[in-house]
Amino acid sequence: MKLSAVLAVVPVVGLLLPPVASHCRSAVQDQKAAQDATPKTADKDDEEDDEAAYREVLAKRAIQENCLICHEAGMYTNQRLTPAQWKAEVDKMVSWGSPLPPQDQQGVIDHLAKTYRDVDPAVPPGRVTLAAIDSLEIPKPGTAPEPGAGDPAAGAELYKTNCANCHGPAALGGDLGGPSLAGRAVLNSRKAYDEAVHKGLRKMPAFDKVLNASQQHDVFAWLLQAKP
Repeated sequence: MKLSAVLAVVPVVGLLLPPVASHCRSAVQDQKAAQDATPKTADKDDEEDDEAAYREVLAKRAIQENCLICHEAGMYTNQRLTPAQWKAEVDKMVSWGSPLPPQDQQGVIDHLAKTYRDVDPAVPPGRVTLAAIDSLEIPKPGTAPEPGAGDPAAGAELYKTNCANCHGPAALGGDLGGPSLAGRAVLNSRKAYDEAVHKGLRKMPAFDKVLNASQQHDVFAWLLQAKP
């Protein structure tokens, strides 16, 4: 083939081949752009998670410092409310004198609405005995009369005749409004008991004409054995 013919073919071949260098540069740029985009998205997600966690910490601290000074935690952890209801509760507490600062109120509302939602199952009510919480309503050791200072058996009959109609047969309260006597603080003091029975107390009439001192002490001895 003559040289002139070869030179005539080369430009045509060059036109048919793709621009390799340009294509490689474009691929590398696309790959780099994808790599650059991924870390930015991840970083943004991390920042949002950190911000949300920080807001939760602030909300819990605000509740601790401004709500739990009057209420125990169960006051709100046992509730299941909508966001609007939680807002109403916070607004109500603020109107009643809660020191919760205005800048913390929305964060507290958001935390409560997110954590204690109305669609979540309610917490079953707990049960606790007076003894378990060391209630002052339980007679303390050493405050009861000495053995022999009253006859519980005689006191049981006297109680049934004179007291059970209002205070119930087991001293746990009656239908006529008499309060429970079993395990009550009045049993911590013989003097307070004697005064209540002898003179009466609020709706309770005086029993000084019905029970003598010995009989009053018999009833007292029986009440000490009654189970709250």
